[in-house]
Amino acid sequence: MKRITLTVGATSVGCPGHGGWAYILRYGQHSLDRSGGSSDVTKGRMELQALLEGFKAIKEPCDVVLFSESQHLVDGLTGWRKEWRLTLFTRLRVQSHLPLADGDLWEELDPLAEKHFLAGKCVRRLSGDQDMERCLALAEAQAVLHGAVPSWSSLVDQAA
Repeated sequence: MKRITLTVGATSVGCPGHGGWAYILRYGQHSLDRSGGSSDVTKGRMELQALLEGFKAIKEPCDVVLFSESQHLVDGLTGWRKEWRLTLFTRLRVQSHLPLADGDLWEELDPLAEKHFLAGKCVRRLSGDQDMERCLALAEAQAVLHGAVPSWSSLVDQAA
């Protein structure tokens, strides 16, 4: 079984606001990176979108090691997801089921993740991990593209 690393990164300007996501898949000497973004989203939703898109790109069952800034994402993928599946992606609170935050994405991710052997590790920003730094840079660029925040070059053009 192939051992693949999946590094995901995300950002959001505002909560909710405009955000970006990115992932890098690595297998041996091969790598694939992708990014995207949206408006009116949270950073958590963008992290989950990066994970979902990364899993969509994996074409066969693999041994997948996830690297993410988010301990919540790592724990959700490697442990809590199976419990959430039993409650149809809701959380039991005081005798009633409340929607799980971003439960629609967790529900879409679940069958894709189920095909693989999974492990995860939380990697902090500025830790020196090159893939994490690249993912975050790609996600930030997407947040600018999908939001109302002007890029540096457009500010310079307006001043001229």
